[in-house]
Amino acid sequence: MIVLEKTITSFPEDDKRRKFLEELDRLLETIEPDDRLFATHGHCTDGAVAAAMVRNAVPYAKIIPIDYWYLNNEDAGHILKQLPFEGIIDLAPFNLRQVKFWVDHHVSSIGHPLNAKQVRFDADGDSGSYQLLLSGFLGEFPQYVVELATLTRITDTASYTMIPPDNELENLEGILQVPFYFFDDLKKVNETIQQRAYLLDDAVASCYALKDWNKLVNSLASKGLEGITRFLPQINELRKERKKAYEIAQELKTSDCVVVILSDEQYDVFSIRRYLQNRGPKVVISLTQGHDGFRISLRRSKGLSPQLNSKIQLHELAKKLGGGGHAAASGAFSKTLEKAMEEIKNWCGSLDLKLVVHDLREE
Repeated sequence: MIVLEKTITSFPEDDKRRKFLEELDRLLETIEPDDRLFATHGHCTDGAVAAAMVRNAVPYAKIIPIDYWYLNNEDAGHILKQLPFEGIIDLAPFNLRQVKFWVDHHVSSIGHPLNAKQVRFDADGDSGSYQLLLSGFLGEFPQYVVELATLTRITDTASYTMIPPDNELENLEGILQVPFYFFDDLKKVNETIQQRAYLLDDAVASCYALKDWNKLVNSLASKGLEGITRFLPQINELRKERKKAYEIAQELKTSDCVVVILSDEQYDVFSIRRYLQNRGPKVVISLTQGHDGFRISLRRSKGLSPQLNSKIQLHELAKKLGGGGHAAASGAFSKTLEKAMEEIKNWCGSLDLKLVVHDLREE
């Protein structure tokens, strides 16, 4: 067993994240010297599919899903940075030890020092999973895994033309009965393929606990989308919450840039953002208050002119807030609401974007 200098002792106050770090701590305690370790982005569809690809290629690998909120945790981050990972996918390079390969597609990773023997990096690439597929670092994959990686080109770029579905599912026959086709142009993706992508998104979003995440990764690795069948009850619960989110989003005033402030797990923030994007704003930003600050998600709406797309570079705002990502979709974190709003207001002012703010925490 690998002897770590210390285990995780600094835990978040909110139950959900505390439980996840406790599960992660137990996983770290099981690591043996001959284990093949991999790191993927945690709590996102791209990261889960990358993990499924690793599991398919290396069945006995130990895969650690890493989110930046606990990579920045003093104890967890110290441990994770010193682990002997074989590969890191869909994450900025954080490793102190050299890895066999590093795969990423975030423009915010440009300029980070690399410590990897093989690199696949494309700042214009659609997703980390798709870059892993193209890299050949893990060999060839069965068709159903290739489909998963291809779908992340939609999920990780939010290339949907429809809002997230809120219909509950009895089975997957209606979604999976049409053969999958491989697309080159994201603008030509039809509704059936988008339903598949949303199914994948919802499965990942409904598996927050580490044990559930592992079950989903194993199911995707062995069966592809068909493996999601066992997760339908929790997906349906998520979609019930989505209906409530739509009712809220319908009533919110919009402008060029809409900011929504929420408490952790108060509402389905993803669905609120997506619904608002379809109502005309150029930018939608959510600030979700957790135990130690605000998680910030920034999304640029579809259908803007090339001039506006060139003008609105969300990763630049995210960088001011200590985060990063893509021009159209980025994330960050702020310990205080005041600091975040100051940067957002200044950024909107510099681009002549009218701003409206909705604080839903008191509702």
